Amino acid sequence: MLKGKAARYWLISLLISFVSFSVFSSNFVCFASAGSSDKAAPAEKFAKKKITPVDEADKVPEFKKFREEFVAKMKEKDVDYLMAHVPETIKYSFGVCEGRKGFMKDWELDSNPKGSKIWRQLLDITRLGGTFNKEKTEFTAPYVFTSFPDGFDSFEELGAIVGENVTVRSGPGIKNEAVAKLDYEVVKMVFVEKPVVETIGEDTCEWKKIRTADGDEGYVFGKYVRAYLDYRASFEKVDGKWMMNFFVSGD
Repeated sequence: MLKGKAARYWLISLLISFVSFSVFSSNFVCFASAGSSDKAAPAEKFAKKKITPVDEADKVPEFKKFREEFVAKMKEKDVDYLMAHVPETIKYSFGVCEGRKGFMKDWELDSNPKGSKIWRQLLDITRLGGTFNKEKTEFTAPYVFTSFPDGFDSFEELGAIVGENVTVRSGPGIKNEAVAKLDYEVVKMVFVEKPVVETIGEDTCEWKKIRTADGDEGYVFGKYVRAYLDYRASFEKVDGKWMMNFFVSGD
């Protein structure tokens, strides 16, 4: 058994060790507690707005008739008809455009015409209405682009629901739980690295992840939501003939 000074030294060393361990433990617990309390920041909310569908084609019966014919030919994937309405000055990129030849190459109309993705894009655009310029000589579609409300940052990935009572699901797939219903609301598009593609009826589309004005997230079948800066087209009357003078996406 320790006696005298040896005992006191042993006791002091023991107390110092105990105090040091207590301080360390306390700091560790505080750090762990602080870490465990961290949560993902809530999604930022934004102004709740809707985009009512607009289609001014009826204002110019001649254009309406042309569009009906154009849609029928796009369903047939008629390259000759399409190119007959594409001018040499076609703008198909915000970079360098190389006329009709460049347009055909860019969309593989010269190498894989039936497999080109342009047919689906043009059909999606033309089914979503649009508006005329003041002189009614130029029609731009879809309405999601021409009628998008003010008050939003153009650099954000914005979009809109393009239907009534559209189902929002908890995950990308029709078997996932329905969590909400939306009508023409403006939404934010959330990037997904590998989107799920599904065929429902005659439509094969990606499931798009969206965020609502309330900050809630979910998935919508691609047919029923469209990004603001997705592809859009403009048709202008030139020498008595309707021509597609631009077909671009982005900004």
